[in-house]
Amino acid sequence: MLRLKVARFCLISLFPLTALSANPKNIFYAEAGTMNGLGFTAGYGLHDISTRLPLGFDIFAGYVFQSDPGNAVDARKIFINDATGGNNNIVESGSTFFFGVDLLYPLLRKSIFELNIAAGPRYSTYAAFFDYQGGNEAFKVYSNAWGFGVGFKSFVALGDHFLIGLETTVEYFFNTQLKGHGFFYNANNQDDNPRNNYRYGDADAAINQPLLYPRVQLILGYKL
Repeated sequence: MLRLKVARFCLISLFPLTALSANPKNIFYAEAGTMNGLGFTAGYGLHDISTRLPLGFDIFAGYVFQSDPGNAVDARKIFINDATGGNNNIVESGSTFFFGVDLLYPLLRKSIFELNIAAGPRYSTYAAFFDYQGGNEAFKVYSNAWGFGVGFKSFVALGDHFLIGLETTVEYFFNTQLKGHGFFYNANNQDDNPRNNYRYGDADAAINQPLLYPRVQLILGYKL
């Protein structure tokens, strides 16, 4: 009786392993395109994990450059002073580092083509930089936010190893604290050391931090 129970336990424990694909796809890839600015991404994907449940996943990290991080005049009023001093020559830029994981479900899978629904969590660290020439003022505004993305990823095989593809997703990040030059604006309007009567909505409107935007990137991949 004990042997029968042990054998049954082993069969139940090993059953999920029988669903694993004998030949999962290991893919390393790079992406470039538009996000909350010009974005570049590098990632690793494991596709066709299971024969019973056709799922896969991607892990990736990237960088986004912004030439327009927001309204520089309003940013100075909200985070520095009442826009006094200096001239209209303003040097500005923004940048985002982000990390994410996507769960993939194939809508279509052929020998040389696959189309997947992609969805998963995101995390971003953002910085907007403003330098007001002639006013002796330069500062950064920071935010860190969690979010998620949902959309499509497609791949076309170019031979045995190389792939090209397209990612089209919508990225959403939750409102988070904006901080700069000793001033902190929080999404719940419990602000720390705000200037005048400015609130979080004013700070958020002045800064182009990641919130809601389309992500369209071309993919170049290598399959092991």
